[in-house]
Amino acid sequence: MEAHSVRKIVVDSRFRRPESRSTSDFKFELSRAITLPRRCAGFITDIHLTHSWTNIDQHNRFLYYFEAFGPSVADTRVKRLELPLQNYTGTSLAAMLQTLLHAQRSDPGLGYIVTYDAASGTIQIGITGGQIRVLTDAELATQETHEKFRLPSVLNDNTPIQYDRLSPKTLNHVLSNDGRGSAYVGPTEYDFSGTWIISATDTAEITATTGGYDVVRQPANTSLGLFTQAGTVLTRVSNGSTFTWNGTELVLSGGAAWQGTPTPTPVVRSGFLNLHGRGEPLYLASPNLTSFGTSLGPRGEQTFLRKINPDPSYGGFGHVIVDVLQNEQDYFVCGGSNIIKTLEIQLVNSYGEVVPLNGTNISFSIVFQDLA
Repeated sequence: MEAHSVRKIVVDSRFRRPESRSTSDFKFELSRAITLPRRCAGFITDIHLTHSWTNIDQHNRFLYYFEAFGPSVADTRVKRLELPLQNYTGTSLAAMLQTLLHAQRSDPGLGYIVTYDAASGTIQIGITGGQIRVLTDAELATQETHEKFRLPSVLNDNTPIQYDRLSPKTLNHVLSNDGRGSAYVGPTEYDFSGTWIISATDTAEITATTGGYDVVRQPANTSLGLFTQAGTVLTRVSNGSTFTWNGTELVLSGGAAWQGTPTPTPVVRSGFLNLHGRGEPLYLASPNLTSFGTSLGPRGEQTFLRKINPDPSYGGFGHVIVDVLQNEQDYFVCGGSNIIKTLEIQLVNSYGEVVPLNGTNISFSIVFQDLA
């Protein structure tokens, strides 16, 4: 670099331009324009900010789900639940979900019990009198699911629910619900503890004989995917006993007495709760400092300056994040004889969403170096 050129810039969102959107999405005006040499590397260091975002914020406040209170599609509703924006523990999140699910249930015969299991770090949603299925972001992005919410019909009680298919702002990241593996919230499982009931209502044959046992199964509702796939084993009874499913309970055909016909309670289990929300990991991004595309983000972004790595002593919400680490290989190319007067800076998460600092600030240094 030339002797008179600037080698370091200290950026502080406190001194952002008035038209800036926030302290985490701002424009920063330099006192004078600087010219970067043709081959110039930029290093980010001395990052300082406060963890002031909550684990439920505007990016992850909704839960979209199907709710059924009977065996037919007419007994099914599409629902969206909105959480208050605040910090939650596993226990307080379970309590809030139970309150909101119960408040907007489709039928008074439905009942919800939501609990947090600290041993596994998961939430369990128990429902009596029906079933529930939490929808993944991938499912919400499909046109079929989107139309069930946005077009007036019996499914939404003729009250359309609008959302952005590409950014539905769901709770799925917190619930580890991506539709793959053990993190899938659903299909519904069953808890056979509690009262056992006999009913004479037979609406769906669900038995098959194998290995000397009648394997009791639940039918699939293929139109909405509310139920477990056909063939899922619920329980086994002695050979010769025939059972059906009436949408609420296992039923002995013919109304004959049977000791031990359970009323299953559907239980939806989340994956491991990510109570850090969508705020971590963090990245610094700038569209006008990274025009050479020498870095790629997790979603293909070419605007990332650096990933923020908190100090090991960082204590979470309300505490200060300090990152002074610098690696000689961790730089972005920002030369090309660029003249820079205004910097555009964003603090974003892995989804490219701006992380709300709620009025607190961020500062960091940019160090420039000629590339040999």
